[in-house]
Amino acid sequence: MLWNLCLAARAEGLGTTVTSLLKLQKQKVEDLLGVPGDGAWHMHGMIPIGYPEGRWGVPARRPAEEAVFTERWGEPVEWSVPEPLWPPE
Repeated sequence: MLWNLCLAARAEGLGTTVTSLLKLQKQKVEDLLGVPGDGAWHMHGMIPIGYPEGRWGVPARRPAEEAVFTERWGEPVEWSVPEPLWPPE
């Protein structure tokens, strides 16, 4: 579910990241946000969302077929993805 929100935000030009770091101060964060203390709600992760500064787009990555194997480690796949599946911005 968290990842779906990240993908939807990305489609709207927003940057996100999934973090659980705030759980180190769980009670303080829940108090700050006004989370009800009845035990029905629990913080499992947070997603900061915002408009990124500067230009950003498709990150440079190795081709998938260099990092993916089939059946066994080191066994190459029989397919390739020569370019991103969406046009550059």
